[in-house]
Amino acid sequence: MWKKITKTQSDLRRAQSDLHFQTLQDGTKTFYPQGSLGRQGYYVSSPELETRLRKRLHQYYRLWDRIHSTLCCSVGVLIPVMILAVINVWGVILVASLGQFLGWLHARLYFAKYTKEMEPVHIANSLVTHWSEWGKKVHPARLFSYMLFLLIFIGGGLCLYIITNEPKMLICSAFFALRLVPYGIATYSKCFA
Repeated sequence: MWKKITKTQSDLRRAQSDLHFQTLQDGTKTFYPQGSLGRQGYYVSSPELETRLRKRLHQYYRLWDRIHSTLCCSVGVLIPVMILAVINVWGVILVASLGQFLGWLHARLYFAKYTKEMEPVHIANSLVTHWSEWGKKVHPARLFSYMLFLLIFIGGGLCLYIITNEPKMLICSAFFALRLVPYGIATYSKCFA
């Protein structure tokens, strides 16, 4: 059983790593350090460099999996954040946006050692392509857990709007609904592509 769980985690990290790489029409490989958030890519000059980048990505996602599991999947965080939404919806939006920005910044700095020596690509990353490919590769249970987490916040905001009749609760629900869009793209590609 433990070997199966370890293999599933390894497959997920490999799929996540694949999403940082794209092959251009001429066959050249490119690397996007920030994944879906990254607009700046870099040419991968050799297979050895790709191997080093993939190893580094594996470490990066192992760290983020631990952080995500600790924060997002524990009821001890969900309840205080929902209480915070009642007190100050702007605080929830700020915390979620700050978390996204810090994730982007962390990826940028985490791979700076490699990217400073790589030649930049002048082709922007496509968010729709990124999330479609991610949806095809990620395990359905993981995709479901992300969507469930966001749906809890959307539903909580709508319930609080019905109870309190405060427009800020609708704003909170709309914010989390917007964050649900990438996972909607991923789910569509998983189910229908």
